[in-house]
Amino acid sequence: MIAMIRQKLGIKLFIAFMSVILIGAVVLVVTIQLTTPTAFFRHMGGMEMGMGMGVGRGAGRGGAQVLYDEFRSGVNEALGIAALAAIVVALGASLAISRRIIAPLQVLSVASQRIAEGKFDERVPVNGVDELGQLAESFNKMAERLEQVENMRRQLIG
Repeated sequence: MIAMIRQKLGIKLFIAFMSVILIGAVVLVVTIQLTTPTAFFRHMGGMEMGMGMGVGRGAGRGGAQVLYDEFRSGVNEALGIAALAAIVVALGASLAISRRIIAPLQVLSVASQRIAEGKFDERVPVNGVDELGQLAESFNKMAERLEQVENMRRQLIG
């Protein structure tokens, strides 16, 4: 199973995206759990509930509506804070994961530019056996053959 994951870039990307979603969901749940009580009690405090709530004055339909509105405001506030925290953490995780995946492609790009400039001794490190590793291997073989052809050309001209 782990060998298959190391060999397929598509599986790595899928796992990376699922990791970002999972991290975002965990941050969302944790933030809701931490912020809901504070938001709820702050909004409930705005109602100025007296000791007689439920007996007489606030027990009517209007009191229930106010209670519901304040509860909803508290939950919405907590959800907004949690969503913002989840987005920030998910963006950070996504950036870190994508940089790790893109780094070998950037190395290949720089190396290919150097070969285009005639520096045929350029090689790239082969990290892993996935598609990027296979591409790095193929690139190194190509560079080696180009270097051999260039050496043969120089010998022929000399």
